[in-house]
Amino acid sequence: LRLWLSSRVRVASESERAMALERATVRRAGACSGPPVRRLSSSRHGRRLTRCRCESEKQRDDVSGGGGGERTSTSSPSSSGTGSGMGNLPPEVRTADLLLFSGGNLPSRRRLLLGTSLASATALGANFLGITSTLLGLDGGQLARKYRLDTLYAVKGFRRSLDLENGFTFVFPSDWLADQTLYRRYARRVEQMNALDPPPLKNRKRASGPGDEPVAAYGPPGSTGELNVSVIAAPIEPGFTLQKLGTPGQAGQLILDSFIAPRSQQDKTAELISARETRDENDTAYYLLEYAVRSASKGWRRRNLAVYGTNPDSGLLYTLNVQCPEEQFERLRPKLTQIATSFQILL
Repeated sequence: LRLWLSSRVRVASESERAMALERATVRRAGACSGPPVRRLSSSRHGRRLTRCRCESEKQRDDVSGGGGGERTSTSSPSSSGTGSGMGNLPPEVRTADLLLFSGGNLPSRRRLLLGTSLASATALGANFLGITSTLLGLDGGQLARKYRLDTLYAVKGFRRSLDLENGFTFVFPSDWLADQTLYRRYARRVEQMNALDPPPLKNRKRASGPGDEPVAAYGPPGSTGELNVSVIAAPIEPGFTLQKLGTPGQAGQLILDSFIAPRSQQDKTAELISARETRDENDTAYYLLEYAVRSASKGWRRRNLAVYGTNPDSGLLYTLNVQCPEEQFERLRPKLTQIATSFQILL
């Protein structure tokens, strides 16, 4: 019983000594110019410790409770024992003046590199704080356009609409939303085409095909619909080209008189402002028109940018139309022009 009690007292004294050493170190942590002694892990606290040799004798007196008394160079019997706590540490480590805690064992270099790589990949994939969009815009968006990464991430404030089924692409402002009505109609058409049951023979309605409605449309959220961009793909006769309509100016006036403001609509007038021809890297020709449309009965005035192009392989005529209220057009001209000039037919 006496031996057991003495061992318990020794363990308690060693624990109190370790706690006192920590408090004294935090209280007296000051300028220390001595070299570090070693790194080791405390058996009691489970922390990696770095201690240096500075005023060890003075620190030993403070921890022992004799801050102002005579220094003693003798250590207690418990300090040389093998019990738990700080008693099994060398004197130069037990009496350190500076104690730095690193919070446990440091991770291995391999684990650190792996964790950093995973965190970086996650941040880039999720476009955390827009870092991916910023990096893709450093070269002006050329890399994003080449690998079509701008369909996933906004680059310079624009995202890409890519329609591989109809064969065209263009960019639109990243804060614009797709027309959900078109997507619901498209989903219904796909469901009807893949239906398991045959359609009824009576009261069948003609399915809407290319040219009946836009295949893509985007606009700012919460708007009235006057500001938007849409694309229509209509079938054409084999061998048809834009040059058969004449020059860009002649073709533009013909389109306005025949489709935009025909004579049958007396309250609507259209004015052709400019017309020119452009070509992309595949030498595909496009007619770019700018015109104004006004309605006397409804009282609205709009400005439009329209792009026309043909694909002889698919037999389609493409029309991209960007419309905007006339009072907002000059302020939004750079953005709307970039939308129109980005239209491209995929061959």
